[in-house]
Amino acid sequence: QTVNVTVTQAGKEASVDELTPEKTQVDFTAEGGEEVVKVTATATFTAASSESWLTATAAEGKVTLNAAANTAEARTAKVTLTMGEKIAEITVNQAAPFKADYNSYIGTWKVKGTTDDGRVEYNNVIITAKENGKSYNVAGWTHNAAAAQQFPLTMHYQSDGSVVIKGHQELLSEGEGTEMKVLVVAGVFPYNNGYSLLRNGEIGGGETEGHDVFMGKYDGNELKMIGQDAKTSVGTFKFGALKYYMYQYNSEKKEFGFYYLTDDNDGYAWDPVMTKVSNNTSSVNSISGAFPSVEKLANPLPASLSAQ
Repeated sequence: QTVNVTVTQAGKEASVDELTPEKTQVDFTAEGGEEVVKVTATATFTAASSESWLTATAAEGKVTLNAAANTAEARTAKVTLTMGEKIAEITVNQAAPFKADYNSYIGTWKVKGTTDDGRVEYNNVIITAKENGKSYNVAGWTHNAAAAQQFPLTMHYQSDGSVVIKGHQELLSEGEGTEMKVLVVAGVFPYNNGYSLLRNGEIGGGETEGHDVFMGKYDGNELKMIGQDAKTSVGTFKFGALKYYMYQYNSEKKEFGFYYLTDDNDGYAWDPVMTKVSNNTSSVNSISGAFPSVEKLANPLPASLSAQ
């Protein structure tokens, strides 16, 4: 008797090639940087970028992407992973750099600066539109409530997206002759073991928009106000702060004295750096009363230098 036995032997399973990146899209900010993407691959693979601003470096189990900083428009690159005939792609996007426009500056800001005695201090200011597309009212650049909110200083918008604050802004003038008093915002700078202000023109002459004190450009994170050169009759100095002052006639000396508002330690904003809190401007409230009172005045400045 014959018995037939069938013997079956399995063959070697065909290998399945796999080339799978953990993500198929990567987004970079305008600053650029590096990102590592894990890759599942059954063999060695290569990586190539379609654009020169992005490099792609393949290694075992990963691809490293390096994006250069972007100074122009938003852009996109493709990274191609190749393993034999197997291909996978990663799309890489990079945002355009932040560009401040006129409306970027409107809102509530927190100002970080140092006081006259070197302490770090924070204060909120409110920026609202003054002349649309050209200038702003900035309320809060002093702790004196009446001066801060009733008499905001002016800040100007520049075509390149930066802003500038000018010194010796005359905010209010009352009286004539020996009865005159003038409220101003002045740029100040270190001078002769103290500080001094720079003024242009005659006191009470109605002159606003003197010299550039601060200039800055919002980068989407902060607005760093850079002190500009104060060119005076005795040399060039660097502005470091803005202060509210009053000129008031001194009957004994028969001249105008320079005084600061005493209830505010008004030097908090030396070398100010501003961060935006919100777009809200509703916290600007009207304060009753007019001119900050004479009783709020004290020690005159060490010196006042004329513009060169």
